[in-house]
Amino acid sequence: MSRPAWITKIVAKPGKREALKQLNESVCAESRKEPGTLVYVMSQSTENPDEFWYFDVYADQQAFELHCASAPFKHMSASLADIVAEVKVTPLSPFAAVNFD
Repeated sequence: MSRPAWITKIVAKPGKREALKQLNESVCAESRKEPGTLVYVMSQSTENPDEFWYFDVYADQQAFELHCASAPFKHMSASLADIVAEVKVTPLSPFAAVNFD
């Protein structure tokens, strides 16, 4: 199951929560079209609504690189400075899962 995966925490700046959420939704919609993007889950914390968590898994390194090179991802990355207070990205190595080969 050695596939590139990440968990990312992003905290919106005060008053920018909805802008970040809309940006996330547009990127997620486009990522559905990427054949190598296996899992792309965006979640909002129930304890802090300005905190967003992302979990993504790719078929291989090339699929991840294609995702990062996509226009929606580049647009999101360029937009974050104005709406985000904090970003923490952690690479993962999945080793077990349910309903995920």
